[in-house]
Amino acid sequence: MQKKSAGEILLEHNLISKPYWDEAVRNFQKTGKSAIVYVAEKGYISETDIAHCLSEKFGFPYVDMQDCDVSPEVVALIPAEISKKFILLPVDRGGDMITVVMADPFDSEAVSAIEQSSGLKVQQFVGLISDIQNGIRKLYDNEAGSVKLSGKKCVPSMPPPSSGVAQVTPFDENLAAKLSESINVLRSCRGEMEHEIKTFEEKVDKLIKGLESTNSGNG
Repeated sequence: MQKKSAGEILLEHNLISKPYWDEAVRNFQKTGKSAIVYVAEKGYISETDIAHCLSEKFGFPYVDMQDCDVSPEVVALIPAEISKKFILLPVDRGGDMITVVMADPFDSEAVSAIEQSSGLKVQQFVGLISDIQNGIRKLYDNEAGSVKLSGKKCVPSMPPPSSGVAQVTPFDENLAAKLSESINVLRSCRGEMEHEIKTFEEKVDKLIKGLESTNSGNG
């Protein structure tokens, strides 16, 4: 059975609308930028919702990158080019296994690149995209202050709570035009109905006056 992509999973759980994801895929095809990172940076979905979904629903351990330390020896196992391309960061090694915090743990291309580069099997963890990017800048580009290095070993923790915010469908000009047309039709129908009602009321009023006049004459 073919594995699903992170995008398919987010769509299935109604965390993002299809037009937004299609836009991210088109951007990936054009620029090579991760679709997951694209939708998070655009604000189409929060990075906490991404991490929460991947951890809670699919069992990927979550790591708080702000509360762990990473040794240079582990970082050296994966070239900066791979980490920056796929938005991932190696955080630990045990035997023939390397633990990597990834923006998209379902990315089979990223996993293959890690395995070929390090010669190790990959254990996928998830983390906040911004934390991973900060870690990359700190550990590969020597940018001071990007991450908080506490000296603690990276261990799984509870993922951040989901925001619970429903995604809004992008503005659709065709849909907006159809809705506007429908509103105009309803307004037109309402105008015609009001005219018919007024005409009917006038007829009833004349009928009543006629009956009253007849009754007065008979009296």
